[in-house]
Amino acid sequence: MLPPWVWVVLVAVDYGVIHSLLAADRVKRSAEQRYPTLFPRYYRLAYNFLAFVFLIPIGLLMLYLPDTRLYTIPFPYILATLAGQGVCLLAAGLALKGTGVADLTGIPDAMAAPSTPAPLKTDGAYSLVRHPVYTLAMVAMALFPWMTANRLALFITFAVYMVVGAGLEERRLLRTYGEEYASYRRRVPMFLPRLFTRSEFD
Repeated sequence: MLPPWVWVVLVAVDYGVIHSLLAADRVKRSAEQRYPTLFPRYYRLAYNFLAFVFLIPIGLLMLYLPDTRLYTIPFPYILATLAGQGVCLLAAGLALKGTGVADLTGIPDAMAAPSTPAPLKTDGAYSLVRHPVYTLAMVAMALFPWMTANRLALFITFAVYMVVGAGLEERRLLRTYGEEYASYRRRVPMFLPRLFTRSEFD
């Protein structure tokens, strides 16, 4: 019989595969050919809805599978980890706000005809790393103060998926923005900000 944490990994990997396939250009083109009156107007909205629905099995596993506690950060050190998670959540919210949270949901597209792609976001947190929300999410997961075997398995799987998903997302961004994104990618690191800018070594 498989350990509970293995089931968590398997279901989380399934989620990542389905999530990536739904975002693939090939799937989008197929949807556009089959449902030209609905695509692309409702695609992002449907994509986000399905992404939420597919998270439900993971949540149920985390609630009901047997689990093993690995560690609990004691008081008062737990306050530091909770504060760190709060800072990550706030910073991620600010980064998402800068990109247009409403646009990410797909609601504006569903309410009106889709517009041209938004300008490439390269300031604020995006001037430090190309995927600040993923970076902050991974830090927040690492700071979780009540760690169990299932939770650690889920966090590691999601962290790997974020790395893979970021690479897939960058392919799409290169197709959308071309040299503008290629130049941005050369200047700004993916997840970890540079301690020194290149000019400081010149």
